[in-house]
Amino acid sequence: MRDWLPLSTYYAEFIGTVLSRTRMSDVVRAVSEESGISVELLLGPRRQSNIVRPRQIAMLVMRERCPWNSYPEIARAMGRRDHSTVMHGCKAATKRILELPECRDLYEAVLRRLDRAPDPLPVPSAIPAARNEKLPSPMDYAAE
Repeated sequence: MRDWLPLSTYYAEFIGTVLSRTRMSDVVRAVSEESGISVELLLGPRRQSNIVRPRQIAMLVMRERCPWNSYPEIARAMGRRDHSTVMHGCKAATKRILELPECRDLYEAVLRRLDRAPDPLPVPSAIPAARNEKLPSPMDYAAE
C-alpha cells in the first residue's frame, strides 16, 4: 500500500490554504451585479465603453484572484479568442482604476463582494484521498 497521497490532493490543499477560492464564474457574476450589466453583455462582443470597462475589470480580478488560470483560459472564460485581449484588458483596467474614481469604486466593490462570498471548493478533508479512503476504480462499476 502506498503511503503517499496523489498530487491532486496536495494541490487541493494548497489552493484551499494559500490561494483564493474564487472561480472565474464568481468574478463575472460579481462584476455583473455590481455594474448592473448582464452577464451576456459582459461576455459578448460589444465594444461600448460602459460595457468594456467592467469587462476589463473582470479580467483583472480574474488574473489576481485566480492566478492558476492562464491568459488563454481567462480569454476563453470571457468569450474571447485571443489571450492578448486579456493582457491588454488587465493593463487598461489597472490604468483606469488609478485614474477614474468610478472604475476604482467598481473594482473595490467587486473585491468586497468576492470576499464575503462562500467558499466554492470543498474542504480538503472532504476529498476521499485526503482521508486515506479507497478511491473507486472503473472496475468497481464494471462489476455491477
